[in-house]
Amino acid sequence: MTVFFDRINKINRIFSNKRILCPCYPVNPVKNNSFVSFVPLCENKKSGFTLIEVLIATMILSMGLLVLMTGLGNCAKMIVLAKEYQQSQYVFTLGELKYPVEETDDVEKDLVVSPDSSLVDKFTFERTVDEKVLAANEVDDELYTVRTIVSWGRGDNQREELVRYVRKGKKK
Repeated sequence: MTVFFDRINKINRIFSNKRILCPCYPVNPVKNNSFVSFVPLCENKKSGFTLIEVLIATMILSMGLLVLMTGLGNCAKMIVLAKEYQQSQYVFTLGELKYPVEETDDVEKDLVVSPDSSLVDKFTFERTVDEKVLAANEVDDELYTVRTIVSWGRGDNQREELVRYVRKGKKK
């Protein structure tokens, strides 16, 4: 048995200098005139990727990056919206402290606040009272709709609105 392994080692030394055997495939033993030689199965196979494989991998990678960048863009928009909402709530609080809603005889005059942008830079606080229109046979219930609005930016859709109902009357 040792003679057999000696011959194989000798053959491997001879062929290892002349050609590279493919390590990924098993070698095929062939008998030639009473001694064994090994011929690789992947003798003509070239290593590397084909152009199609590279293009498909690039396409898959670019799709993944596209989805990732879209998600990051949406996250950035949500962060900006959350910051604006938090600042608008802060302006609501400052406006309510500066112009509190109190019971009064003349709701349409006393509770109205003209647009005030002095509370926080780039934000405007205002309060309006909806005009009450009564039909001929309707009785006045002394209930008024008060709208408190905080707006910012250039667009009309960048605003928060709080609607309350206030009854006319004096403090007791």
